[in-house]
Amino acid sequence: MPSEARLPPEFLRGIALFNEGDFFQCHEVLEDLWKQVHGEESLFYHALIQAAVCVYHWSRGNLVGARGLYEHCTEKLDQLPPARRGIDLARLRRDLDRFIAAIDRNPAEPGAIPRLHPTPDAPPKVRAMLDREMLPLRWPGKSTSKTG
Repeated sequence: MPSEARLPPEFLRGIALFNEGDFFQCHEVLEDLWKQVHGEESLFYHALIQAAVCVYHWSRGNLVGARGLYEHCTEKLDQLPPARRGIDLARLRRDLDRFIAAIDRNPAEPGAIPRLHPTPDAPPKVRAMLDREMLPLRWPGKSTSKTG
């Protein structure tokens, strides 16, 4: 894992935005970073972007888009180790599975909205960015602030 000094500021901002529930801005910030890296690092950022956009699509009432992004994201997560840069990717995968199953049953009742969770050895800066209160998210016509 890179030292804290080597964690890109865009990465820290992007993961904070994810956990605050600002999935569109998370996508914007991480996309700039994703375009600058290659290999497994690219796969990692792309998976986080797609997880964010999956939830964003749900919040806009686009269930087809949410399902498609879920499938692309989980394909990438399945190729990555269970943790990277202090983020528990295995838990993110499980949370996304539960989220998509819940919206398949009832889009207005997603259960817990996926969040990023730190690994036990996560750098303090990563822990600080992940310890954010999620903003209330809205399914068109309904508000929710449940988090996982």
